[in-house]
Formats: sequence, C-alpha cells, structure tokens
Amino acid sequence: MGAPPDRRTAAGIWSIYISELVDILSKRAEYGLSGTPVSDRFLERIAQAADGDARLGICILREAARHAQDAGVGRLGDTQLTAAVESARHELHQQNLERLTAHQQTLYELLVSHGPLSPGELKSRYTERVSDPGRGKPRSRI
Repeated sequence: MGAPPDRRTAAGIWSIYISELVDILSKRAEYGLSGTPVSDRFLERIAQAADGDARLGICILREAARHAQDAGVGRLGDTQLTAAVESARHELHQQNLERLTAHQQTLYELLVSHGPLSPGELKSRYTERVSDPGRGKPRSRI
C-alpha cells in the first residue's frame, strides 16, 4: 500500500472520492450480491465510470449484477460493466425526468426539440405551449 493521496491536489482529491465510492460500493455488493464475487478493482472501475457520483455508481453496480444474472454469469466482468454503464445512465436520466414538474417537463421538451434557445425564445415558445404558465406554478424546490 502506497502513501495516502495528497488532499491538496486535484488528483489526490479525485483519488479520495474514488476510494470513498469504492467503500460504499463494496458494502452494497457485500449485502446485496450474496454469492456474486466482486473484486475491488471492478468496484474501482465502476467508481471511475460513475465519475465519483455515488448514485450512478450504485446504479451501475445494480445493473451489472442484473446483466450478469440475465446472462447466467456468476462473476461480474467487462461485458457486464460496459452494458451497465449505459443502462444505469439511462435509468437515472429517466428517474430525473419523472421528478420534473409539469412546467419543468415542458421546458425540457422545448429544449430537446429545438436545441439551445435564448431566454427570450424559450419564454416565447413556452408561452405558446402552455395557456397560462403562471397559474398553478409549482413552488421552487430550492
């Protein structure tokens, strides 16, 4: 085992995030994947693929296990990781979309269909789409 990462550098901070996420994933794997061996190296690769995002990392681990189970494989490997990264990103994206209010969903749909818009263009298109954008406007979650 080498020297601990230097907390003063970006690489050192990144290493700490990855290490902490590997610890989280290790506990999840231990309790949730009984009988499925998962190496620390594999968990580190998940943490790196998740860019240190714990929600995404946990979702990737879950998806990798699902892909392994579907394929009848007893050990998680490269094939499961590759498939899991894409499906986990998609799953989290869908979950985030489902949490949007009706107004946020409308704005999202406008941006997806038209691409980047100036604030004025976005407001104009939003007003066209929604009869009364101020009525029943949800309170901010911030």
